[in-house]
Amino acid sequence: MINQMQAYAKTNADGYAKLDAFFIAGDLTDNGKPSEFKVINDVFKANIEEGTELILAIGNHDSWTSKDPEGGRPAFLKEFGENSTMRDEVIGGYHVLSIYGDGNNTGSDYTQEMCDELEVRIKKAIKDTGTDKPVFVIQHVGELNTAVGTDSYTHARSY
Repeated sequence: MINQMQAYAKTNADGYAKLDAFFIAGDLTDNGKPSEFKVINDVFKANIEEGTELILAIGNHDSWTSKDPEGGRPAFLKEFGENSTMRDEVIGGYHVLSIYGDGNNTGSDYTQEMCDELEVRIKKAIKDTGTDKPVFVIQHVGELNTAVGTDSYTHARSY
């Protein structure tokens, strides 16, 4: 997929010959093991071309520390060098925020503090780029009842 997307971008078929970023909304691994994060990151390093941003959000499979006490969120943070609960990148003039859970064994456990921080960042992004541009927020499990897969069953599950 990575190679196909990069090859398509180079065709200039849409008048734009560059792939700005890959966004992945979690479940990079099956069980959040350090070895799984390493394998996927090796794939990224070997295939994503320089100048293309990689923006990740951690998912519930990536958070399963019960499967490996060295795994989960700490392994994700170690492998990818992320150092906060969210990122804010400007890609092509648009703010793209990624947020991932607080590490309580799911990729969608957001504390009130995290939600407050996200709100501040969204308002700052709107102020930066204007109300005519959307702000993109990438997360593994969306807010309750906002899209397919965000029903109460999904939100009520404990992993």
